[in-house]
Amino acid sequence: MKELIRERANEIAERAGEGYTTSPYVGENRVNTAVWTTTPEAIQDNNQNNTLLKSLR
Repeated sequence: MKELIRERANEIAERAGEGYTTSPYVGENRVNTAVWTTTPEAIQDNNQNNTLLKSLR
């Protein structure tokens, strides 16, 4: 399951473009993965265009 979640998160980060990354972690009852910005340019892009939200489609 962790690998499946990791693959999906990586797809989202790739669609978002450069400056986005993922970090999987295991919670108490489930596997989670965060996708976030890593550069000032990606932060600005996400703020102006909702890039991460659009990458979920």
